[in-house]
Amino acid sequence: MEALDFVLLTGQRKALSVSFELVKRLIEMDKWGQTINKAYSSAADLYNQLYLDCPDWQLVERQHFAELVKETGLSMLDVGCGPGRDLAIFSGLGLHPVGTDFSKDMLELAKESSCPLVEADVRKPLPFVDSRFSGVWACSVIPNIPYNEFDGWLVEAYRVLMPGGILFISARNGREGKVVIPYLNDMVTFRACYSLQDIVGGVSCLLDILEADIIKEYPTVIARKRLK
Repeated sequence: MEALDFVLLTGQRKALSVSFELVKRLIEMDKWGQTINKAYSSAADLYNQLYLDCPDWQLVERQHFAELVKETGLSMLDVGCGPGRDLAIFSGLGLHPVGTDFSKDMLELAKESSCPLVEADVRKPLPFVDSRFSGVWACSVIPNIPYNEFDGWLVEAYRVLMPGGILFISARNGREGKVVIPYLNDMVTFRACYSLQDIVGGVSCLLDILEADIIKEYPTVIARKRLK
């Protein structure tokens, strides 16, 4: 075999290896997304019943976020809005919320909020123009995003935030990978775990951290998009 032929063959093998890994990764991503979508759709009504009431400490958290958002404007995005409880709360606080979720069943319940709703996968580019919102609310959403996709999601959240806008992120402690949630009829889903340091490390590259703490075991970060 000539040297050139060997180089070409080696290159082809490497390309095939890369292509195989890419296809494998895409399949894994699709499986992750389908499993989460199916899980939350099947448990939508029960989820709505369990989280219909907002504890006082969570209400204070939402009031604080609303006050910060109002420094820039009134428009906000609730990423992964679920059955729409927070949409109704933020609307009552004087904001103009838009909700996204990839579960049609969740969005059907969220119609009760009378807020604009968009079907969208949190792991794909957000279907909004740049600098659209004064606030982005992502409460317990990033556990649905694989760890290695977090930076990509952050870039999208940053993109749709207007300068001076507020980003809220909270995660959830627990085991990473496939999990069973007993209180949702043994719902099977995937979950990624993020520490407070993980979130701060990613967010601080793009926004100014205003607050970072673990609240009721939930790593929570509030940040502001830098003014240009």
